[in-house]
Amino acid sequence: MSFSGGKWPDSLTLFKTYHSNSTNLAFPEVSSIKELEIKTPCKCLSNEEFNITDLNFTSLENLEYLQFEWCDKLTNLPPNAFRSAKTLKKLKLNNNKLTMIDKDALKGLPELEFIDFEFEFKLTELPIGFFGNAPNLKAINIFYTKLR
Repeated sequence: MSFSGGKWPDSLTLFKTYHSNSTNLAFPEVSSIKELEIKTPCKCLSNEEFNITDLNFTSLENLEYLQFEWCDKLTNLPPNAFRSAKTLKKLKLNNNKLTMIDKDALKGLPELEFIDFEFEFKLTELPIGFFGNAPNLKAINIFYTKLR
């Protein structure tokens, strides 16, 4: 899916994004978007495989806030899961089905200050070294998880 035309807003919410033949959600080469919420991506509702690394945020060079929610197929965060979103400061992953997170999932996010796992009911542990890739992390929300 790609978008074009005019100036982009600073904040954008995508609901039930419909996919094309491409596996990537593509954004314009230069974008002013600082906040992006992706809710119930259609790949999460179809029989297609989904991997968080399919999302390419490279052109969103000002992206500081990303919320990704309501995707039953999001069960794990692989290494470098958000490698193309290098300017992220806040990351919210809510109401997905996360069960496993790689210790290098946050690799490449030196600006990350806050991560939110609220309502990730199946999440029971974070790997040793997980926070090492986010040196500026100040807060984590684990409300309604099995993390203790």
